[in-house]
Amino acid sequence: MSERRSRRPNALKHGAFSAVELFPWEDAKEFEELRRGLMEEHQPKGPLQEDCVNSILSCMGRKRRLRDKLNLDIAAALERVEYRASWEDPPPLFDTSVEGSMHALRKRRPHPGPRPRDDYQRLLSFSASLFGEKSKSLLKLSLSMLRAEFSAHLNEKVPCEFESTYQWIAAVKKEVDSVLLPMVRSRAPQSNVYFETAAAFLTDDRILEDLAIEDRFDAGIDRALKRLWQLQLARRFDGPKEPKLIDGKSPKQLEYCNSIAREKKE
Repeated sequence: MSERRSRRPNALKHGAFSAVELFPWEDAKEFEELRRGLMEEHQPKGPLQEDCVNSILSCMGRKRRLRDKLNLDIAAALERVEYRASWEDPPPLFDTSVEGSMHALRKRRPHPGPRPRDDYQRLLSFSASLFGEKSKSLLKLSLSMLRAEFSAHLNEKVPCEFESTYQWIAAVKKEVDSVLLPMVRSRAPQSNVYFETAAAFLTDDRILEDLAIEDRFDAGIDRALKRLWQLQLARRFDGPKEPKLIDGKSPKQLEYCNSIAREKKE
């Protein structure tokens, strides 16, 4: 027996789109309904006319895919803004401010993005300002300069009841990094950040490029429609001729009736 070649199953193929791969988020039933609607509208007869309708279907499907891709790109860009803060890890606790400055310079971003959450940035700066050599009075002053919500939380959860200032600083930093920062990350970003990101994403060049691609699909649809109409018109004129009726009778029926009438006269 010859060895059977293994074939990868394709669970994303459906109906008239059996030769076209569908992406996981695309609805095969929707494409099938579109195909059925085009077939009912144009009533193709023969493989050539059906090929024209399938070409129209393919162009319309790709136009929808282009618009879906644009929506996905916009959603991804906005999501990068919303969750950018969650990608930033708070700096570790350093013994001196010099070590913290060196770490910040090494991790400095060449093109800093928008600031989606002012509260997050303030807490992150506060966390980065905590050093082992910081005095107790400076730490109390820094806590008092925080937003009342965060200052009250830290004074309640990590009061100044440690044996050393270093232990208190470490406990405050742990509470900020593990509790307050994740809490702020879950809050919605400012709306103006979305506007800024959308304006930077939806540039004139990108809009013109998308319009040019849609124009190509529309041109493909127009060519397929023109070819379909030409085929339907040619079929209408080249089809079998219907016999001409005289007094509601075909020539053969009329000849038969005349022959009977002649026989009766004879």
